[in-house]
Amino acid sequence: MSFKWKLILFILLVAGALGGKYFLFDMPIGTGYQVGVLKNLSHQGAVIKTWDGSLLVEGKESSLFYFSVRNDQLARELLELKEQEPLLEVEYQEFRQGWPRKSAKNIVAWKVLDKSNLTVDINEFSPSNRELVRYLGRTLFCSLIGSLHQDQELYQQVKDHLKEANPYLYQQYSTCND
Repeated sequence: MSFKWKLILFILLVAGALGGKYFLFDMPIGTGYQVGVLKNLSHQGAVIKTWDGSLLVEGKESSLFYFSVRNDQLARELLELKEQEPLLEVEYQEFRQGWPRKSAKNIVAWKVLDKSNLTVDINEFSPSNRELVRYLGRTLFCSLIGSLHQDQELYQQVKDHLKEANPYLYQQYSTCND
């Protein structure tokens, strides 16, 4: 084989390796958003140091959303927020492979969400659903109070406290057995 063909073969192998690296590790296959509380973020690795972490995602069942951060500045900003445990919305890109990172999801942006905006105004529901929302609220409240009933002393203390401190809640309590 002549030198010319060896050089062409070498160039094709290098181009294939670089193309494969891009295809597997650097080309995003999707994007998304996730909301949760930052639970873990660390800079680790034996040979290649990477930023890997997790968000606690609340929902039907609490779960962890694992991610990586390729941008050092972004990782340091998130690390500064970790102790405050704010509610974060993160934007991520998903890749085919995560190596050398632990996750194929890479955080590209984040923002702190204002928890006070997460309340629900019952008037935003249609009139037919308002009664359902009130019923569910009362049911949850009564379930909470009912769970205290096993400890009679604590149950009486909560009942007396509600009577003095919050007449509205005490009125809700009084309708629990209706």
